[in-house]
Amino acid sequence: MVYETKLLDVAQADDWDGLVSAHPFGRGLVTSCSRRHWELNGWSLHVVGLFADKVLRGGSAMVIKRIPRTPWSLARVEALLMDAGDRSGSAVALLKGLERHARALGAAEIELRVPIPESVPIDGVDYYPELRDAVAGSSYEMGTFRPATYLVSLDADDEALLGGYGSKCRRDVRKGLREGVAVEEMRKTEDIRLFFEARGRMAERKGLDHLSASAFETFLPMFERGYVRLFAAMHAGRTCNMALVDGLGMPRYTLGASMAAAFEKGTPPTGQPLHYEIMRWFRDRGA
Repeated sequence: MVYETKLLDVAQADDWDGLVSAHPFGRGLVTSCSRRHWELNGWSLHVVGLFADKVLRGGSAMVIKRIPRTPWSLARVEALLMDAGDRSGSAVALLKGLERHARALGAAEIELRVPIPESVPIDGVDYYPELRDAVAGSSYEMGTFRPATYLVSLDADDEALLGGYGSKCRRDVRKGLREGVAVEEMRKTEDIRLFFEARGRMAERKGLDHLSASAFETFLPMFERGYVRLFAAMHAGRTCNMALVDGLGMPRYTLGASMAAAFEKGTPPTGQPLHYEIMRWFRDRGA
């Protein structure tokens, strides 16, 4: 397969979002809807499309940040979407294209932030060997910062999912559900507004980093298109815990917020039932 890479423009946003939505490595935070989110955090989003016979077959989302008082920038690759029909060839072509486009954008360094398990095979996602080989055969070097990621298989019945928790968490899940905790997906604009308000109060309470005042507006387009999903744990008619989940590809936790009601006397555990029911929700929809 002969590939070419080129930067996509705004007119091709829907094509890119369709590719991201269907790809196992897709993320809501690399769709065109996330552009404003990156800008408010000091980055600019650039999408590199991978074409064969003028058809978009894959691509990569790269964010760029200018190094202060220099003509140079830093580039960070947030997603690398290979062509399902030629994973090896498309991975190599994408890495070469990324270097070329990053240099054209003034990048002095490129960092890959893509999931590449070192040894553990992941059932149902067979892109990893080709991606690992492509990176190993390139000029990239593993950095000293190596974040740990916990991968949970959703291809299991309820008891098997629950069995993946430690004993205390299993007790909390069962206790919460037994005492009336209900988990719902929230779909209204006022729901996500409430989430970010609660997140701000939680940050003050726990001394966490504050989100931008515009975080609600930057996540709203992704939320409206279903690229991120919002869930809430309810008890006795009150919202106790909420979680925002990046819902494309392999679902991943994005942000959480606990409400005052979660700590009131008589409220059963809500955080653990929330996570458990989110896994069940995605599993039942093919994740």
